[in-house]
Amino acid sequence: MSSNSSLKTIGTVVGIIVSCIAIFTFVTGYETLREIFGSNRNSNNDNQTYQEPISYPTDVTQPENVAPVLSAGYLFSDDFESGIKSDWFAIDGDWRMINGNLQGVSGQPARIGVGSSSWQNYTIEATVGGLRNTVSSARQFLETNPNIVFFGVRQSQDASTGYWFGVSYWKQECSFDRNFEEAISFHSAENYLNENQSHAVKLEISGDLFKFSLNGETICSFSDPSIGNGVVVISMFPGTGAEPSYPWIDYINIAER
Repeated sequence: MSSNSSLKTIGTVVGIIVSCIAIFTFVTGYETLREIFGSNRNSNNDNQTYQEPISYPTDVTQPENVAPVLSAGYLFSDDFESGIKSDWFAIDGDWRMINGNLQGVSGQPARIGVGSSSWQNYTIEATVGGLRNTVSSARQFLETNPNIVFFGVRQSQDASTGYWFGVSYWKQECSFDRNFEEAISFHSAENYLNENQSHAVKLEISGDLFKFSLNGETICSFSDPSIGNGVVVISMFPGTGAEPSYPWIDYINIAER
């Protein structure tokens, strides 16, 4: 009996020891786990607290077929992809946008203007096309189907007075008109263009200096103090006849100098 009692006593003591070990292990293990997970949560909270907010651009897609802006100080730009901007004001004739191009469809010539009468120094870049070989003589050019585009700078609101730079299939010219009458002709020459291509026009206006370039080549460069400011005007002689060919402008950018 004493032997059995001893065994029971030993078993009880062992059981108590094992239970204590188990409880101790559980408690310390729980505390360790709590510290681990607790520290992670605190770390995450700290990160969320100090994390800089992320901002995403609302429009990262560059629009297609848009003319490049010349500089941060640009005055005006139109690619005619969504119609004709309301900044333009009609002077003569009727105008339309077709396939992203500006065309004058009636009027001899059709005239449209943009800008302020205070504009002085600027650079104009534009692409023109539709300059077809539809004539066989200068007389026919003027009377039947001229197909010519004029860029007017430092113009009056009615386009009666200012500087003109003209481009056609066979002729380019630079002139100054006052009250619809040509006062000065700075340049007039025959340079035949490829009628199946578009052509790059560039006008540089600064002070009394004027420079007209076509496809990277200087057409005319001169100095004249007659007019110091004015609006920009586009003047087109639309095609005539049964199957007229219309010149067009693909885009125009005007930037301050």
